[in-house]
Amino acid sequence: MNKAVINGIFVLMALIVLGSMIFYVDDCAVFKEKKSVFVLFDHVDALADGALVYFNGVQCGSVRGIDFFDRKIRVRLSFDRDVPLKEGIKISIKTGGIVGEKYVDIEADPKASGKELKNGETLHGVESYSFDRLLVSVNKLSDEMLFTIEKLNNLITRNENKVDNIFGNLEQTTKRSSEFVDNLNNRIVGLGSDLDGFIKRLNQNMDDVGPELKGTLKNMKEVMARFNSVIKVVENRSDDIDMSIGNVRDITENIKSTTEKINNIMNSDKNSMINLVESFNSFKVESTFSMTYADFDDKFYSDFSMIFDKGYGKYYSIGVDKIGYGNDFNLIMGKTMDDTSYMFGGILDAKPGLGFWMKKNRYDMSFYNTDINDNIFNFKLDYKIDDRFGFGFKYLDVLEDKDMEFSITTKN
Repeated sequence: MNKAVINGIFVLMALIVLGSMIFYVDDCAVFKEKKSVFVLFDHVDALADGALVYFNGVQCGSVRGIDFFDRKIRVRLSFDRDVPLKEGIKISIKTGGIVGEKYVDIEADPKASGKELKNGETLHGVESYSFDRLLVSVNKLSDEMLFTIEKLNNLITRNENKVDNIFGNLEQTTKRSSEFVDNLNNRIVGLGSDLDGFIKRLNQNMDDVGPELKGTLKNMKEVMARFNSVIKVVENRSDDIDMSIGNVRDITENIKSTTEKINNIMNSDKNSMINLVESFNSFKVESTFSMTYADFDDKFYSDFSMIFDKGYGKYYSIGVDKIGYGNDFNLIMGKTMDDTSYMFGGILDAKPGLGFWMKKNRYDMSFYNTDINDNIFNFKLDYKIDDRFGFGFKYLDVLEDKDMEFSITTKN
């Protein structure tokens, strides 16, 4: 074989080995890149191209491009293995090692159930607060504190005399307070002696009143003697008086007996009456009253109703009904007077009938029985989907084109 060919083959193999070593040493994972995403930061803190990327502490790729993107810094992260990147991950720039090299850290919540990120998607990174900016903030805060302390010292120095006067006034005030307390104690002691004198004078006055009191008692004794003489006169007519007193006693006993019976009834039924009143107060209803004008022909009639509904408000409805002796169908559309909601309903009469209504985002279902004569009387029983019941009746005069309906429903 030609020597030149051998040399060429050798050089080619050396170049292949050299290129492989370069790719391996430089960690240029061109052939093993699995996925790449873009992350937007406001500040990357001197992050360099080629910085390592860690996913939950495991190295999984590197930074492969840093550029500007709409007032932000866009960093391209290249992954050389399958990494479970899902929505909800947190991407931030951190500092590690002795020399403080920057790297990209990705934290994923193991309980997150977000969808898998696609290749080339753009995410927003978590802004990290660098140590340099933190140090600048601390220095600024220290300067402000020193400036404040200096101003406080200057203020105290300029107003030293005023501060001394304030403390002097405070000392005088304390001294005066002590004097006031001493005077108050002296007054209390004097008040005690005055109180003793008042009690002595009161006892003397009571001694003076004693003779007068004895005279008053003597007069009362004379009055009682006169009253006894009157009693003796009354005793001579004791029969009439006893009869009158007996009547009064019977009336009094009757009143007393009646009062006791009323009290017993009230006490025995007190709890029942309270429960009845509470039940009545807790039972609230929604009432509906409507007046309808209807126009009949052989099989159809149209109507216009003005309805006053405590639960739904005032609204009007227009209905088209097919009536007959078989299955009947009624379609009603309505709207509230204040244009806040609409009503739509339908009735399928199959003797008994089934009605479905939608009013103000509520759905009602009605079960009722009806008959087609010259006069129609319809009793309706409602069950609403919010666990409420109601009943009502409807009277319809076919010949006179008159319709009246009233219903009542329990309210939560």
